[in-house]
Amino acid sequence: MFLLFFGLKDPIQVVLLCQTMASKLSIFSFGIAILFIVLNVSVLTTGINFKEDTTLTKLQGAALQKLKARVIPKLAHDYQKEDLFLLRFLRAKNFDVNKAEDYVLSQMKWRADNKMETIHDEDWSDLENAGYGMRSEGFDRDGRPLVVWELGDWDLRKAALAGKTDRIVRWTLKNWDAGRKRVRELELQNKNVTRWTMILDLKNINAITNVNSASFPYYIAASLGYDLHFPHMGDRIFLVNTPGLFETVLALVRPTLAKGTKEALMVYGKNEAEWGPVVRAAIDPSELPQRYGGLKEDPQ
Repeated sequence: MFLLFFGLKDPIQVVLLCQTMASKLSIFSFGIAILFIVLNVSVLTTGINFKEDTTLTKLQGAALQKLKARVIPKLAHDYQKEDLFLLRFLRAKNFDVNKAEDYVLSQMKWRADNKMETIHDEDWSDLENAGYGMRSEGFDRDGRPLVVWELGDWDLRKAALAGKTDRIVRWTLKNWDAGRKRVRELELQNKNVTRWTMILDLKNINAITNVNSASFPYYIAASLGYDLHFPHMGDRIFLVNTPGLFETVLALVRPTLAKGTKEALMVYGKNEAEWGPVVRAAIDPSELPQRYGGLKEDPQ
């Protein structure tokens, strides 16, 4: 993706670079840049169905077996040795076994270095109770786990001034990893699920709290983190309450998107009468927070 020109291997590494870049951008430029970063997360959502995700050609199957033979002896955890887990990294490298091997091993080192196996045991109450709404809960009507990301509410400037940008990035990675874990649980139950569905809510996004120089490093790091660490995990994304500028940018880039991405990415403005029925058609109200017209109580 376009963010990879940074040549950095970890989302945290990009924060200092972004702080330098940010000082040179106007507020309007920030708006454009941040919208492209959010779009980067979106276009990694490909709208592929279970059969397409699990059906391999003879050559692809051979590539998977070759990759397994190379990396399984070096992997520490059982889930890392499973076909569907390894297949995501292989797809990300277009079934190039050499590149996929390097990718898998580098990502498993990243998970170990960043203590990702215990990230869900950490105390996150300072963010859960402070308006940084993001969680993996509920399912869509096809049984895929639902990730809800209320990004527009986040006061990224406040977090940056408090020196918490790295922690906010880690919080984001934690919630994506929760989605990954839930997908794996369903795979072990032989459910026809390999990916998650996401609601990305930009309600309340504004220049004071989350579209400014202080917030820019977060957007870059989060987007890069999704790209590198959770390949081929998203199935559909509902972008709701988007500002008009986003819709303008999307109209410009949509013709360049792959067919699957166009089908998977559903973008709506602030009119709930337009997006509400679409979201509820895909996600039963019993699985949906009240904020989106569902029956689940919204977190306090």
